[in-house]
Amino acid sequence: MRIGIISDIHGDMRSLMAAADCLQQQPVDLILCAGDVVERGSDDHGVISYLRQHGISCVQGNHDENAVRHSELSSDSDEPSEHESPQRLETPLSHDAVEFLKALPLTLTFEFGKTTLLLAHATPSDNGAPVFQDSACDSLSKKFKKDLARMEADILIVGHTHFPFDIRYKGKRVLNPGSVCNLQSRDSHTCGILNLTDHTYSVRNLINGTSVEFLDPEFE
Repeated sequence: MRIGIISDIHGDMRSLMAAADCLQQQPVDLILCAGDVVERGSDDHGVISYLRQHGISCVQGNHDENAVRHSELSSDSDEPSEHESPQRLETPLSHDAVEFLKALPLTLTFEFGKTTLLLAHATPSDNGAPVFQDSACDSLSKKFKKDLARMEADILIVGHTHFPFDIRYKGKRVLNPGSVCNLQSRDSHTCGILNLTDHTYSVRNLINGTSVEFLDPEFE
């Protein structure tokens, strides 16, 4: 069983198709999405349509939640909110798109034989909370540690950071595929592949298809 993992697409349809092509070539049996489907890119509707058409299980990211809130605020007033971006005003989300994003759960749990996976965006209890304590990324945030302590799943899959990792904390494993999108300098433009047969995890660069090297630390 090979699981493809994507996250932080941010309306970047071209990058989503690159990820889809990469995962088809592997190939994978299933694709999971760790949220932040929309905002920043130019094709929110195309991304949502692709996820729906291909039945890709997805959780709600903080940008997905923000997009729903912005849409509801703008529909309640003829005047645009001062917090809305020009791009959001030019290409408002359709009612169906808003309902899709609104219905996304904060977490999803999957059972594969003896392995339980928990899918979330940032932390299991907060889709906008920091994963790490600070920008140095050398310690996990207190909220993240508390969520991991309560977690019964064997593996937690998250996004949000826009860079990939495979870390462990007190026997719990946390995987991050990085960001599918390639819109800003901090975006990793990657996707992940988890092999449940031997529990190996690789992250693929969507420009050249090579495996991405990253640290595999054990946090205290």
